[in-house]
Amino acid sequence: MKTNKLELLKKLSSLLKMSLNQPGLVILLSSAQKKHRLVEERFAEMLSECECAKNSVFPFKELNAVKYFEKNFFSILFLSIFKAVGIPEERILKYGVILHALRTIITCTDNILDNENKGPVFLAVGIDNAVLNNTMLSLLAYKVMGQTIREVSHDAETAARIEAKILDSICSIGKGENVAKIYDIMPVPRKITEDVHMKIGGELLRLALIAPMENERGFVGELQNIEAGVLGIGVALQMLDDVTDAAEDLSHIKSNYLASWIMYQEEDGIFSFDDLKEYADKNDQNFCTDFKRSVASVVNSAIEKALDGFDMLCCGGFPITRIQAVRILNLMFGLRGLTQEWKMSRYA
Repeated sequence: MKTNKLELLKKLSSLLKMSLNQPGLVILLSSAQKKHRLVEERFAEMLSECECAKNSVFPFKELNAVKYFEKNFFSILFLSIFKAVGIPEERILKYGVILHALRTIITCTDNILDNENKGPVFLAVGIDNAVLNNTMLSLLAYKVMGQTIREVSHDAETAARIEAKILDSICSIGKGENVAKIYDIMPVPRKITEDVHMKIGGELLRLALIAPMENERGFVGELQNIEAGVLGIGVALQMLDDVTDAAEDLSHIKSNYLASWIMYQEEDGIFSFDDLKEYADKNDQNFCTDFKRSVASVVNSAIEKALDGFDMLCCGGFPITRIQAVRILNLMFGLRGLTQEWKMSRYA
């Protein structure tokens, strides 16, 4: 364990390129990773209160420190934000459990919609049906979330308000997915950001903040800045997802930020939606090569929006500089399979 912790510290220090007199963020993230282990243990304990979840599998638990950090990056980032704001450790643990339950619910929903099998936890009850399995796990995770919300809240009214706001936000995210379908023409980039990315990107990340924002009245100012930062980062990440998903989105007649940029900004020539869809259907399509100006512009815009988001996190008390934020974004690009796109940016 000690060797793994040193390996993680070395990796983080190298990643963020900090000097010895700037260890704050490395120590904070390392501490948050340790807290996340406790979150996962508590989540497993609460899940196993139901007989059908006693043999649940947690595939990330046995990973070494570096791999564990990568797999749980956003959860660990949020725990580090809660620590930086000054929320007491006991309540951070509970907010972490709520976040882990939300992560499980969202992943189960994605698994059902996309016919996938991924996530930080799996049931082992012998149900040979992916939809039933994911539905059951989602219900169990909601039970854990609701119980933890009631434990951490000041009163029953606050707990009920938190649950209602979480459900309303999840519904809003679902509407964002629906708006992404194209029924007439490809929206301009700004409309995609406002109508789609703000919901399925910004609001998705903001789910983690609903409970503390409603419950931690002593940290309202800090959490409002954090909220603004998280919304910006979430939108930026969705812009990047649209770079990797351009061909798939075009094939399914969905709005896509990169495709919209190509059509309306005309940096790589004049292309209609039909032109881009025909291109997307080819086996040898490569947007990074064939639309490099547009890809670079979208990537740079996403990075700048994310950096503005990290600036707001800093206003909320999260100890991060612009240089460190760039290093974290470099990591995030790598985790999302966007190494080539990062190299195309002005920040590489």
